[in-house]
Amino acid sequence: MQTSHHQTNSLNSHSKISAVDPNSRYSCKTPHLIVRGGIYYFRIAIPKDLRQVFPRREIKRSLRSSNIKAARLLAAAYESETQNLFAVLRVKLLTIPAPNSSIRLPPDNLTSPASATPPPQHPEKVTAAPFLSEAINEYVKERKQRWSPRTELEFTGALKLLIAILGNKKLPDITRPDCVSCRDELLEGKGRKRPFKGKKRSPKTVNQYLTLLGSVFKWSVDQGLMARNPADRLTVPLKTRASEQRKAYSPAQLQSVVSELPDAQSSHPERYWIPIIALYSGLRLEEVAKLRLADLITPDDILCFNIDGAHLKTDTSKRLVPVHPQLLKLGLGAYIENIRATTESTECDAYLFPHLPADRFGRRGKFAGDWYGQFLRTTCGVTDTKVTFHSFRHTFATALKHAEVEGPIIAELLGHTMQGQTFGRYAKKYRPSMLYTAVSKIGFDIDWQ
Repeated sequence: MQTSHHQTNSLNSHSKISAVDPNSRYSCKTPHLIVRGGIYYFRIAIPKDLRQVFPRREIKRSLRSSNIKAARLLAAAYESETQNLFAVLRVKLLTIPAPNSSIRLPPDNLTSPASATPPPQHPEKVTAAPFLSEAINEYVKERKQRWSPRTELEFTGALKLLIAILGNKKLPDITRPDCVSCRDELLEGKGRKRPFKGKKRSPKTVNQYLTLLGSVFKWSVDQGLMARNPADRLTVPLKTRASEQRKAYSPAQLQSVVSELPDAQSSHPERYWIPIIALYSGLRLEEVAKLRLADLITPDDILCFNIDGAHLKTDTSKRLVPVHPQLLKLGLGAYIENIRATTESTECDAYLFPHLPADRFGRRGKFAGDWYGQFLRTTCGVTDTKVTFHSFRHTFATALKHAEVEGPIIAELLGHTMQGQTFGRYAKKYRPSMLYTAVSKIGFDIDWQ
């Protein structure tokens, strides 16, 4: 096969030189990356003007990895360091030995930029360690298939901030004190935008950043890119237990909310039904807001909310929650039938709250949550910041506990993972009738008139 003049020039150029072996193949066109016997190698030809410095015509280094993603990072690091070495040699910042001088090679006869440098009196050294930004790019590429668009946006923004605080160092150069300093700067509010600029972050928020950072480092350790995770178990101690970070509604607060809610027959019936459904079911805001008519099912002749589909918090969030009798007394059944009769969509496509808009990520709870937050603070006068829409879920769970409902049943109704191998691995879902009995035990001292 003939080689064109253009191809020949490309092979001989300083920045694009690659040695070709008929028994090797390139990995996704990554420069100077080849694979032999399932192991990846970095391989680059020595430029003609520098061959007097090197005893061989090429630099070849085993990356000691069969993982393409790790190999790409290592090859990119070798490429950068090798080209830097070539540049230094060209400007004679290194002492160039005579053409007949001998340069020591490693025992396996695989030379690398580090082993091809002149004698040790020169401090220049080549290491194949990727930068933090390079590792993060590969981490995101691997993980983003599992992320929703909203999660991807949040995580990539958080990772950019972490790079800005830590500095785009090489992975082995990132130390535990660096991560501790990053934690402290996050707490102080570094990187916050207006109108939050200068305000401190909560420990919970900082721990979310640190968990993400630790995940990147753990992935890097697994890929052989760094020896240990410098952010392992690095968190900010929380002063309150998880159960105390949000409060349940007091009877007076519940009465205030119910008394001020818009009428169910208003132009915004979702503003009435979404809080009431959350109170009597423990559903999260997004779980209520995205309910479709098809999610109202009757296993064993018991009307249930079937929580399934996209935007679920965890896999265990998939569950059945029986409709509380009080919801039917308040007219939920009639509302469902009215939507079913008036909707122009098929039953599977019709939302229970068809006029509730979705945000750019397809989430329907945002606008309902924004409205409720303002309603709670201004109309109802509830100023305690630990009382929010999510407090309906705490109120529901607390009522079940006070009604002496068994813990595993509460966990299933809330979509929580059941602790212990016996329940978590071997126990099956509860029958709808048992769930209905549990839900029916709770009630609230509310005047509905």
